[in-house]
Amino acid sequence: MVGKNLRLYLSGDAKDHAYVYNAQFDRDFDVDTLGVVEIDEMAVSDEAAIGAARYEPIQPEFFAHLVERLPAIEPSDFTFVDVGSGKGRALILAAVAGFRTVIGVEFDGGLHRAALTNIDRVRDQFPDVSFELRHQDARDFTPPEGSIIVMVNNPFDQSVLIPLLMRLEQLGAKQIQPFYLIYGHCLHVDQVIERRCWKLLERSHFQTKRHPYAIFELAVP
Repeated sequence: MVGKNLRLYLSGDAKDHAYVYNAQFDRDFDVDTLGVVEIDEMAVSDEAAIGAARYEPIQPEFFAHLVERLPAIEPSDFTFVDVGSGKGRALILAAVAGFRTVIGVEFDGGLHRAALTNIDRVRDQFPDVSFELRHQDARDFTPPEGSIIVMVNNPFDQSVLIPLLMRLEQLGAKQIQPFYLIYGHCLHVDQVIERRCWKLLERSHFQTKRHPYAIFELAVP
């Protein structure tokens, strides 16, 4: 992992990936969310790895921007779900943002264990937050009922994204509560738009065009 992180740092992309190496967040919360974990470093089968992307921690400023771009909401009224939650950085940021029910879904056992450790380190700082970490394939995930915000920060391609969207749509058809999708680094955003039941609220980028995002609301008739 160290060698691959060093190659990324030296590749010329380091400026756009500076957040991968910025340790301030980890120092603030006494956690370990830094670095890049490639697919071949994950403890998953070749079949399970199809469509998956490497782990990178989300930039805290990017996360804050995404949440701010949602329609006016009261975070405590929503369940926040990060699908492809890695080492749990976004889950901690969700707690900071005021969400009181926070769920992480991660298919790699090593990243899942790292997230468990990190969340255990911060639980005392967020006594009113219910954290739930699921070691699970995104295609098998079913969110709880109620008002939901699901975030995917490019953890996989359309071969995983579409089955996940289908499950979310099935749930949404059974309830009337608000249901939002935050899609960070939205490389497959057109596949979401084509499904029609996802109303595009905003499509833009954060700081540079290498950080595109889109925000949707589920509008199942």
